[in-house]
Amino acid sequence: MCERICEERRRDGLHGLAIQYGPIGDVGVFADSSDQLLMLSSLRNQRTNSCFNVLDKLLAIKQTIVTSHVKVEVNKELTGDRGKSIVNILWRSLGIDPNNTPNDLTLGEIGIESMFAVELQQEFEREWNQNYDAGNMVDIKKHIDHVKKAKDRFLKNNFLIPSETHVQLNNVRYGVPVYFMPPLLVSFAGMEELANRINRPVIGINWTRELSEMTTLKDINQYYANLLKTLEPSGKYDVVGYFDTTIACVKLVLKGMKGKAILVDAIESESLSDTDILLKICHKRIMSDVRAKVKYIVNEMIEFAGKGLVATDMEQILQKIF
Repeated sequence: MCERICEERRRDGLHGLAIQYGPIGDVGVFADSSDQLLMLSSLRNQRTNSCFNVLDKLLAIKQTIVTSHVKVEVNKELTGDRGKSIVNILWRSLGIDPNNTPNDLTLGEIGIESMFAVELQQEFEREWNQNYDAGNMVDIKKHIDHVKKAKDRFLKNNFLIPSETHVQLNNVRYGVPVYFMPPLLVSFAGMEELANRINRPVIGINWTRELSEMTTLKDINQYYANLLKTLEPSGKYDVVGYFDTTIACVKLVLKGMKGKAILVDAIESESLSDTDILLKICHKRIMSDVRAKVKYIVNEMIEFAGKGLVATDMEQILQKIF
């Protein structure tokens, strides 16, 4: 219950931290006792000064639920059926029939008591050690690395609707400028590396609140044309557009208002996976209301990314994307 409260606080932009400490040796039931009480466990006593030192570090991280414990180095032969499923162990331990349990039900929704969680963790460790012996940890580590990279990439985006009409994306001040149309997620964070490789001024056209209030592509395209005519009266500039903004680029070419236009209307398959995830989230929870879908996606993305994500206008931005 405490962990769920901490998660709700994080979603509301407040701080919340739940720490799963292991057995503590200075106070409580394990005080002044030997490690014999823990001989069947993979944990040993942790001192209170260690707990406080760890607490100082954990207060500064983005995760909501963490653990701190001291493990025993063990190297013993494992017995039992090596082919048994961890999932089956979990359901059997909880006394739940997997045939009547939704696949998307989480442990948080089921609710487990802390001492049982420790026992469950030890059972998992024994199983995962077997997976490690079999070489399967390579796949596990690869998956974890992919999740970490996705999170790092996602945190670079600031979901803020800018007030300025444009922004300089590199430090070059001389040459024929290149204008980038606003990307799908509003932020130009994913284009910084590209902008720095171009030896000409690169300027991003921001998606402003004024644009958000427009309801037709005709109005939006006219906005781009008027802004670029103000910024570059001579028409000596190039422009890069993608997806729906390619239409605006084509119109600028036809009107003779610019030099070259680069149109991008494709997504690399690996990049598409991030969007696929969002769509699958929507379809997983059958919702007819678009606003409900967007709100669900926003909550999932904030929970995935953690407190470091700047998501002030995320719901409004995603609503506009839909």
